[in-house]
Amino acid sequence: TIGGSNRESVKFFPFIFTIFLTILLANALGLIPYGTTVTSYLIITLGLTLTVWIGTFTIAAQRFGIQYFGHFLPSGIPVGMYPFLVVIELISYFMRVVSLSVRLFANMFAGHTLLVVLSGFGWGMMTSTISVFVFYPMPILAVLVLVGLETGVAFIQAYVFTMLTCIYIDEAINPHIH
Repeated sequence: TIGGSNRESVKFFPFIFTIFLTILLANALGLIPYGTTVTSYLIITLGLTLTVWIGTFTIAAQRFGIQYFGHFLPSGIPVGMYPFLVVIELISYFMRVVSLSVRLFANMFAGHTLLVVLSGFGWGMMTSTISVFVFYPMPILAVLVLVGLETGVAFIQAYVFTMLTCIYIDEAINPHIH
């Protein structure tokens, strides 16, 4: 996903792999009963996102200096449109922080909250009477299916965060400056 020379791309591998494992393990730890995932707290996901965002901006600023800001102006547009487009592009650039952090936070928070609620409901039904436990195992089966889905979501969210990080790094080292 990070274009350019292999040598240049490979130097980001430890960072990318660390982010992926950190998010994956944090998400998976939330699946332990009575546990919580740290990625269901907005301040944690915001911290991770700011680290990525500041890092990619720093890389771009070191490599290209003031020319990097040419990336905010598409080629072939009239000069009168420059102020309008620069504002839109800057808002878009800063909204990366919001979108990346809120995406991870909201998915993990919603999934784990649903898992806790349905687990409590299933456990309450299963322990209410022995006949419910024997003849109606559906609440526990539903919780098991949901745990499987949440495990998939934990992996997918780590993957999405990592891939977006790779895209942002690629844009920092290979900007489309006009």
